[in-house]
Amino acid sequence: MPDPRINLRNPWIAGVLAFLIPGLGHLYQRRLFKAAVYFFCILGLYFSGMVMADWKAVYIHRPGNRQPTGKHHTLQFLAQAGVGLPAVCAFVQNKRYYSPENAPTRELSEPLTAEFVGEYDPKQPGEPDIDIVGTVELAPVDGRFGRSLGRRFYGTTSDGTQVEYELRELESLGEPVSADRERELEIGVFESNADSLVKVADLDGSIPRPFQNWFVVPVDARQERKLHRRLGKFHELAMVFTWVAGLLNILAIWDALEGPAYGYGDEVAETTPDDNQKSAGTDPPGQAGRTPAQATA
Repeated sequence: MPDPRINLRNPWIAGVLAFLIPGLGHLYQRRLFKAAVYFFCILGLYFSGMVMADWKAVYIHRPGNRQPTGKHHTLQFLAQAGVGLPAVCAFVQNKRYYSPENAPTRELSEPLTAEFVGEYDPKQPGEPDIDIVGTVELAPVDGRFGRSLGRRFYGTTSDGTQVEYELRELESLGEPVSADRERELEIGVFESNADSLVKVADLDGSIPRPFQNWFVVPVDARQERKLHRRLGKFHELAMVFTWVAGLLNILAIWDALEGPAYGYGDEVAETTPDDNQKSAGTDPPGQAGRTPAQATA
């Protein structure tokens, strides 16, 4: 039973707030020390695990087939979900990732400008690929077969040479939502030849994904293998950190609902008549003058 001297305000509101953000329910109850401890310790443990795993420690389904019939639920998320909003947003990302619209494309609904890292791959035999970095600008343009995606690239090659290319005919642009921070891009490079454009090379590389398109997105089999090769045992340790953080917040939620498991130390214990008589040095009725053997007979 909660100690009446501890003002829990509305415990159910406090419990919901404590679930959404660790420590928020205790802040609502004005239990400031506990609010600070739960916020910094639980979220610190959770995000430490996320950073160790390159932000790929929390997802709902195991890597595998992206079709709905190939999804496998992970028990690990049951523990991680206790952290609240930082983990529950994985539900939204899971739905976006498995959406039919989330697939490689050759179209864009709006113009795109992004930093590009990759290679310039000439079509002429014997010419080597060139590492290149810069900016791609993509928008609908008129191509050889009607409207297509392209525009221009400007940047530098590996030896510092400034270059600018005309782009046409987007070959492939990776799916918008993925656990990888980079989105694959392949597009043709064209040059003017008399009254026409001639394809002379491909740009093959990647552009960055926005944060909201890779955070807590399901990790596929290829990405998980790369993580294990790069992180080794630290990947498993990172997962444990996120599990423990979620389980600890369950205890914090219970504390917001019911108050602390200990009191002030001055509570009066409930006593029975036998306890009162023993403390007064008297025997219960009917036991006076009897020996211990007679009392137990």
